[in-house]
Amino acid sequence: MLTDSRIYRKAPKVAILDHHRRSNPAITEYVFLYNQTSASSTVELVVEMYEFLDEEIELTPMEAS
Repeated sequence: MLTDSRIYRKAPKVAILDHHRRSNPAITEYVFLYNQTSASSTVELVVEMYEFLDEEIELTPMEAS
């Protein structure tokens, strides 16, 4: 889903993380796509990607909720 195309046009690089089926891709120019329809939410995909980072990520209680 593309909420506001003005933001998309300003971004020099675009990454797509989504847990929905891509039936009508509104965004066609991207450098990274991670689409997993079996995930319950996009945040689940983000947390999965943490294991591939070389450094520890510290989250505040607000960020973690």
